[in-house]
Amino acid sequence: MAARPVAGRAAVFLQTYGVEVIRAAEERPGAGTVAGYELDGDRYTLECLKTRAELDAFEGAWRQLERRCCELFIAFQTADWCLTWIRSNLHNTAKKPVEPHVFVLRKNGEAVLVWPTMKVRSRIGMRLLVSLTSPLSQYSNVIVDRASVPTKLTARALRDAIRFSKVDAAALDAIPDGSMLQSLTKKHGIPEIFHQESSILDLGKEEDMKSYLDALPKKTRRQRNQRRNKLTRMGKLDYRVHPGGSAEYKFLIGRALEMKNEWLQQTGRNAQTLSAPSTLRFLGQLSGDTNAPGQCAEGAVAHGLYLDDKPIAIEIGLCQGRHYYVYLGAFDWSYRKYSPGKVQMEYSQNWAHEAGVKIYDFLGEPADYKAHWTNSACRIQSSHVPVTLLGLAYCATWKSVLRPAMKSAFARLDPRYRRMLMGAVAAIAGRATGNERGIDKARNSAESLDT
Repeated sequence: MAARPVAGRAAVFLQTYGVEVIRAAEERPGAGTVAGYELDGDRYTLECLKTRAELDAFEGAWRQLERRCCELFIAFQTADWCLTWIRSNLHNTAKKPVEPHVFVLRKNGEAVLVWPTMKVRSRIGMRLLVSLTSPLSQYSNVIVDRASVPTKLTARALRDAIRFSKVDAAALDAIPDGSMLQSLTKKHGIPEIFHQESSILDLGKEEDMKSYLDALPKKTRRQRNQRRNKLTRMGKLDYRVHPGGSAEYKFLIGRALEMKNEWLQQTGRNAQTLSAPSTLRFLGQLSGDTNAPGQCAEGAVAHGLYLDDKPIAIEIGLCQGRHYYVYLGAFDWSYRKYSPGKVQMEYSQNWAHEAGVKIYDFLGEPADYKAHWTNSACRIQSSHVPVTLLGLAYCATWKSVLRPAMKSAFARLDPRYRRMLMGAVAAIAGRATGNERGIDKARNSAESLDT
């Protein structure tokens, strides 16, 4: 791959950032070099990895950086998550072509920052840089060794990465408060009109799980016991956790997506992403370990609440360090009046405490029930960085104002009206096209308010 010497041949001192550009493009001609910097006697190089071969070769260094950086909210930037997605999806470009751009900042040759992104085109042809695996990823972030790279240099490198990608804008969803990526978007991004919060159970605040449960309101404890007892009277209730890669994990992935898609359809929500065959393939290929010696579980896990050996509630989670992410929860719709999902969450939180989890993260999707299961929160904000005038107009109007307002209004509709709206759009488009393909296309458009 030809390198692109964006810095030029002569060294240029950047007064704004206090760093000096070096001739990195000439020094590492085969590495997809974007730019080079010199600060306090240390030499930094920003590279862009695009091919499977480059990414496979970088996997070991990527994992080493994860282990030493101690960052929170980076499960969707880890090597296992990103490379598994690339290996299962890179060949599939029939629907929406994507081009991986994994940016790596090296300090004296050692990787100190990884920013996994991909270049896509929106439905109106806008060139965008988004988080790799979007919309399946739930946080936009970077993996960074903060002790090895100053914030001002990180912000400069991320801006250079965006410019290198030749896009109209970087569309960055759900950036956690306090993350290094936030330092870029605070100054150069256009925030969406609404912010959200990730609901979190901070297990580190509790002396033990029993103390936490005993401190719950009496009514809450009684309701939880009643739900569990109702299911117990119906048959043998069992709870099991399976690591990614196991046969039961793969079975539960498929069953969970079936359950979730039925719930989405019943409540008039978007089922487009989770119903895609590529989603089942990707999630099923994630690895995990529930018996990591001397530490918390790692990677993907599947929790199953079984009634007479039949799963009636499933949770797909991700463990990264001592941070656990509730990625997907689902339950058998026919058991909905018994609230099996809430019973399953009670077991899941007990498991997390026993496994050494400190942060139990429900992610940022708004839901009223989360307040009853958490004791903390982290603010997350979507923000978009324009590069061209067209990108500026797109970010300032559609991405930051119109789209979030429309999504919020749609989410507040009664499920009956959501289903009626989607059905009406599909029917109108079907009559206009006169074939099933038109109906499917209209249904996707009605269900999805994406880029």
